[in-house]
Amino acid sequence: MTLILEGSRLVSLRFEFSREDVNRFSDLSSIIFGGMVIYLLIAGRSAQWFSPLSKWLPMALLPLLIAQVYSTREKIDLSGFS
Repeated sequence: MTLILEGSRLVSLRFEFSREDVNRFSDLSSIIFGGMVIYLLIAGRSAQWFSPLSKWLPMALLPLLIAQVYSTREKIDLSGFS
């Protein structure tokens, strides 16, 4: 994860993501996050779900972070999320 994100400083490769592409990255992050919550609740750790969830939250947000660091834009347009 660190190599992918920090590698954006060494590589000049950038992409022009449309609003629909950013929405897809956001949807993927939401699906990963929802899957993590469901797994933790099913795994029988319903009383202790917050600690592991907070540790794995960066992995759930990784698609969105990759879209931001490898985009030609400086920031992600938050009005595009639906």
